[in-house]
Amino acid sequence: MTVTTVSFLPRFNRALIPLLSGLVLLTGCETPLDFGGDVTPLGTLSQEQLGNEVTVEGVVGDRAPLLDGGAYLLQDESGEIWVISEEEVPEAGQSLRVQGTLEQREIVINQQDYGELYLQEQQRTPQ
Repeated sequence: MTVTTVSFLPRFNRALIPLLSGLVLLTGCETPLDFGGDVTPLGTLSQEQLGNEVTVEGVVGDRAPLLDGGAYLLQDESGEIWVISEEEVPEAGQSLRVQGTLEQREIVINQQDYGELYLQEQQRTPQ
């Protein structure tokens, strides 16, 4: 008895099947975004870091929709910071890793600055 195999793929394409299978497996894996760099505790953010890119983690508290995106309060055990985003505001209680630029908004009342630090979001991922 003779067994004959029939292939609908030319020989050069059959050699690519293991390679393509490996690529499909690699691209199908979901991994959290790694922004690189260390995570900074919210309570340690300071004016010395203004204009710098930082990565923080925390849980979403209060939320405020804005015309273009929104703002949300990110909290960890060491402190909290408002995050301004051009994207849709995440749900309250969601754990996030956020990368952004540390900024400060001046709010002067009777010659007293009541401004506060905030984070201009560049990217975020659920944790």
